[in-house]
Amino acid sequence: FFNKHNDDIISMDFDKNKGIFATGELGPKPVIYLWNASDMEEVGCLKGGIIKGVEVLRFSPDGTKIVAICIDDNHMVVVFDVLT
Repeated sequence: FFNKHNDDIISMDFDKNKGIFATGELGPKPVIYLWNASDMEEVGCLKGGIIKGVEVLRFSPDGTKIVAICIDDNHMVVVFDVLT
């Protein structure tokens, strides 16, 4: 199991080309972890700009970006570069 999160995981996406999962958590300063499906090793940690929790996560079709939609009152949308 991937055990790096400190709060409930409420969103997930998978980039099948790279074999990378992205999981987003609930909380006042939520984090998105990127981790390898084969060995559960962390390959990235995305934070900043995310408020209250990550409601939705999606990799771009080419896997170079990930979009997060937050649970805040305005449903903030944050786009991160994925450097894996």
